Amino acid sequence: MSKRDTGDNEEKYMGNIWGWKISWMSLVLIVFMLGLMAARKCYLDNHPEEQIELNQTD
Repeated sequence: MSKRDTGDNEEKYMGNIWGWKISWMSLVLIVFMLGLMAARKCYLDNHPEEQIELNQTD
């Protein structure tokens, strides 16, 4: 007897409970946020060492 004949002991894939539309939208949101974080890191000049030096001279 094969596994297909038993039927009761077989685990079935239930699928994605949220649906693929929500999964794709979540992926887009994650990639967008990572891109935003990378852009902020590259384009904003935030050098705490220089700010500390400026504050000490005042």
